[in-house]
Amino acid sequence: MYLYTNQSAATVQSGGFVGNTAKASVTTVASLDALATAGNLSKVVTPEQIYHVLPAAGAFTMNLDEAFSNIRTQSTSSGGFAITTPTAALMVGRIYLAAIGAVKRITIFNDASGQTATLTGGTTVTITGTATIANNTSAAFDISFTNVTAASEAVTYTRVGTAGPL
Repeated sequence: MYLYTNQSAATVQSGGFVGNTAKASVTTVASLDALATAGNLSKVVTPEQIYHVLPAAGAFTMNLDEAFSNIRTQSTSSGGFAITTPTAALMVGRIYLAAIGAVKRITIFNDASGQTATLTGGTTVTITGTATIANNTSAAFDISFTNVTAASEAVTYTRVGTAGPL
């Protein structure tokens, strides 16, 4: 069972749709209380099981929430597609007291119709290791701040693992 978010709803999925709330977005475990109270959750959901769903329109630029969260692709592209991070300046600006070396791990799940996703960096964002994510697999990335000085911000996404079918 996973909880995922998109711009219009928070949804619990277990094979098919189990529940759907009217909330705009659920991104923290603390905000799941309302779902549990409404009877839409049958087990505890950890932060690692919460993710954003990217649109089905192919290439996509992540917003700041997505850049620091687990994400799931559902692209219907006829070929491979790119997922682009925000700029390093925006990412560093999003984190209060961002420090060099601070690390956040995210996972990208690729459910795209037989297509490969490629993570690409926005301005001064570097992707280290394999940037492609085959269909029906996932890849873990560590996000680290390598420069937090204004006008010189730099961020690195380092691939740290691959998982099999979802």
